Amino acid sequence: MTDNADFFYELNECKAGSIVFGDGGKGKITNKGMINRPGLPFLLDVQLVQGLAANLISISQLCDQGYQVSFSKDRCSVLDGQNKVFLSGTRLSDNYYHWDAEVTLYNLSKVEEVGLWHKQLGHLSGITISKVTKADAIINLPPLSFSSLKNCSECPAGKQVKCMHKPVNISLSSHILELLHIDLMGPMQTESFRRKWYAVVCVDDFFRYTWIKFILDKLKTFKTCLTLFTKLQREKNTGIGRIQTDHGCEFENQYFAEFCDNEGIFHEFSAPLTP
Repeated sequence: MTDNADFFYELNECKAGSIVFGDGGKGKITNKGMINRPGLPFLLDVQLVQGLAANLISISQLCDQGYQVSFSKDRCSVLDGQNKVFLSGTRLSDNYYHWDAEVTLYNLSKVEEVGLWHKQLGHLSGITISKVTKADAIINLPPLSFSSLKNCSECPAGKQVKCMHKPVNISLSSHILELLHIDLMGPMQTESFRRKWYAVVCVDDFFRYTWIKFILDKLKTFKTCLTLFTKLQREKNTGIGRIQTDHGCEFENQYFAEFCDNEGIFHEFSAPLTP
């Protein structure tokens, strides 16, 4: 137990009551967590106690975590599962054993070693790696606590998924040609019979009718849309109110801007990086 929150690598709130000091005073136990910082030993279930003047290590908790503790007249040693010295202390005049930091240098990079194995195994989750460790499926894999695995900057980016887009029942338009959704597809993997690789897709928001016009390349996008707009306005005997596209250069350019200004059409753009 300790009073220094900076020692902790992972800290969680807990309701464990309080402890009584030798002078009768009490210290409240506010948190419990894991210590795994440079210059400090790797310890689990360490309590954060308010007002504690010294840092104390419980021998019974070390034994519960699988360590072997041995005492001599002037020394104390803690061995891990591989019979390596995990902690070592020197007996002082007040019958306490003071931790020797130099003896536990091999164990100071537990977090870094866990992260290294995590990356070498293709960013497997801590649960999966723990199962592999228990099954002895990997030679020379050390008995590390993979429950401490976190703060991998690559994992969130590699495992993120898009949220589901539920259908919207509210109509954004009240009549035909009030809003047209336009997009460009291509280049296709297979060309059309007329050797065209792209297609302009136009969807009317009101009655969801779709027009598809195949084109040879992106440069034909504006001309194709202009021809389609003219035909639709004459056929339906009404003007186009708004068009909505992405920020592709085939739509966001001088030709579309001048056309919309002259015809009084609002050109709306979808938010970047959205479907």
